[in-house]
Amino acid sequence: MTRQFLPTSLLIALAFHAASISPVRAETRTWSDSTGKFKIEADFLEIVEGQVKLQRPDGKRVSLPLAKLSKGDQAYLKEEMKRRRNGGADPENPFQTEGDDDGIGGAPEMGRDMAGPRARSSQMRDAMRRHRGASGRSGDDDAPQFNEGDEVEVKPFAADNWQRGVVVGFSEGPFVKAFVRLDDGSMVEADEDGLRPYDPTIGALAGVAKDKLARVNLKGIRRIVPLGGNEGGFKPDPAPAGEAAWNPKPVGLNPKAEFHEHVAGLSFAKGGTTAAVAHQQRMGRQEDESRIEFCDLKSGRVTGVVRGPRKLQKIAISPNGKRLATISEAKTFIDGPVQIWEVGGEELKHLNSWQVSGDDPHNGKIEWLGWLDDGRLMTIDRQGLTVWAVDGPSGEYQIMGDGVKAPSFSPGGKQFAVGTDNGMSIHDAASGELLTRIKMDHGFNRQVAFSPSGKLLAATGMSGVDVYDATTGEKVMDAYAGNSRSDMGICWVDEEHVLVGGQELIHLPSQMTVWTYNHHAESVVPLAGRVWYVFSDMGSGSMALLPFKLPHSAVKPVTEKELALKPGDEVSVQLEVSFDMTGPNGETAEDQLKKSLTEAGFKVVDSSNKKLVGRATPGESKEIGYRMFGRDFDTEKANYQERVFELELLVDDQSVWKRRRVWNAPFHIQLEKDETVEQAIQRLPAADTGFFRSTVPSRLLPTEAEKARTSQLTINGME
Repeated sequence: MTRQFLPTSLLIALAFHAASISPVRAETRTWSDSTGKFKIEADFLEIVEGQVKLQRPDGKRVSLPLAKLSKGDQAYLKEEMKRRRNGGADPENPFQTEGDDDGIGGAPEMGRDMAGPRARSSQMRDAMRRHRGASGRSGDDDAPQFNEGDEVEVKPFAADNWQRGVVVGFSEGPFVKAFVRLDDGSMVEADEDGLRPYDPTIGALAGVAKDKLARVNLKGIRRIVPLGGNEGGFKPDPAPAGEAAWNPKPVGLNPKAEFHEHVAGLSFAKGGTTAAVAHQQRMGRQEDESRIEFCDLKSGRVTGVVRGPRKLQKIAISPNGKRLATISEAKTFIDGPVQIWEVGGEELKHLNSWQVSGDDPHNGKIEWLGWLDDGRLMTIDRQGLTVWAVDGPSGEYQIMGDGVKAPSFSPGGKQFAVGTDNGMSIHDAASGELLTRIKMDHGFNRQVAFSPSGKLLAATGMSGVDVYDATTGEKVMDAYAGNSRSDMGICWVDEEHVLVGGQELIHLPSQMTVWTYNHHAESVVPLAGRVWYVFSDMGSGSMALLPFKLPHSAVKPVTEKELALKPGDEVSVQLEVSFDMTGPNGETAEDQLKKSLTEAGFKVVDSSNKKLVGRATPGESKEIGYRMFGRDFDTEKANYQERVFELELLVDDQSVWKRRRVWNAPFHIQLEKDETVEQAIQRLPAADTGFFRSTVPSRLLPTEAEKARTSQLTINGME
């Protein structure tokens, strides 16, 4: 027995597979899609092969799948079809026969009709998708077919998770439901929204059994704090000599399961050749579900695919590749807990779970997690860094600090460095002992990385990269990197080149970006002398994990004579402002620009062919609505005008660098007594007074020369 799982209203459309209803205009009404986000005023004309034809008031016609409409609109169409059938017959038509069917026939006939070639085609597509390893379906695919005896995943009404079972029967009538026997022997029923094909290439859904958490042992945990003096003493920890080299290969990943799937994490086994790539669904039939692919980087093959925990956020694979640590949204925990799984076979086996922030289980957001060795895990949350023995679990040591970011491990693996709001610190990985600290001008949002020698440390800044000698604590270089995707981290590709966000390649002797690798990768991680990028093709849905050897052969240093601007050049200031740009300390706009130029190493003069132009001009007029708390949640609208701020460096009136920011009304405002929303917006500062104190690059190439030092990285390689 076969059933096509479609709502009754959708059966209407399928009845017109070989015929259509002639356009008979109905009343104008508001139509809505299934999400309720999009609406349209239109007349209903006809249904042709499952496509609803509508006509807007301006005469333009719109066609969309019936399944995309809201339940209310589908019910309306069902009644409209009945009306046309019962009341739309023409008594003058000699060819009208009694009982003519307009396609609204009962479900049994529809079921028999859909068991033909169209149904078999749909089943074949499902089989092909399973063979490719994808776990879901796009919203444009036909609904899946199910037979008695099919292995499926079912989500009964009001249940939280999908469960595996076997279809044992179907209900009769227009609203078909399936009866499914679960693996534990119990019986449930489900409609089309709670049933999907079981993918044999992906293991069972992972989840923390009954959300039970292990009791954490913190009795012996040591707190690492700076006490002054010489700390523990720092010596570089380079990579071991004679380390075996291996040749990484590109990995063709399984296609995206659905359009809204994204990469939740990429993790490499330390010193090994195994990678784990986590994919998380954002929307669609499998919203919140995840899958994890395991890859052999030597052979370039996917060795296994398992389902991961729901709402997966972060993953880390152990050095031996046998354990996986994850962070997911589990029940009442918005962030966490830490979950430890055994990797092997067709599914993840849950070993342990615990909450990292015991005193704040609902707000202890875990920023990062990774393995020190096969038995110890490091986590970083808003309170600091903690190392755990996972088999306890028990805490070993803790480093408290504000703004602790992801650590960088030394090439030899015996040390790690972290950035905090106060600078950088280097620690012994085994004990957590503080080896040295490096003070910086500011430490906010610092991502750090060891050089291959273990001697230099690079750290991202507000608009660039700072490089320090870890043995002395002295800064050896800073370079502008204002266009980089620093959220994707920072790494060294050799002792002279730092890559920021997988995009901007900074050459230390040149003190600037010497090449730009534009990309739209979902994740970027270094390993084994390569930089690995996860790419997806939006058109085909195909995905790949690609290792690039950077810098490539075309990269060359920048010489002084190639520069359009360099330190020591004479630069003048030009203002084009419509607002008062006086800073909080009384600095005028001109003073701010001059200070930015001086800090970049330029000589400020009254007139020059090299100029820094500061602009503050009105933008577009817009309307915004605010929901009023304390006023019955009414919405009050107000008009405001954008404010556009620009900095531009010109050489002979040719732009060599530009930065732009548009100010809009804030999402939240606080009204004073008897104040309107519009008055509150006008009360806000008329200008972004700090914008003119932005970092200005000190070394710039002419525009055409900069374009020549650019490559595009895609799923097809380097272009």
